Amino acid sequence: MLARALYRKLKFLLLDEATSAPDTERERAVNQVVKNLGITTLLIAHRDSTVAMARKRVALGN
Repeated sequence: MLARALYRKLKFLLLDEATSAPDTERERAVNQVVKNLGITTLLIAHRDSTVAMARKRVALGN
């Protein structure tokens, strides 16, 4: 599904735990591709390494 979204060259992408399964290196590669394509991305994640890659962060808690 992510590949299809990247192929369509969307201007906005909403990812909910989209990179939670791959290892950190693959996750970093996917995020770099999205960044290089200039796609605005709203990313929902729990993994600290994913959150660290974001340019802006919003944390929701109790």
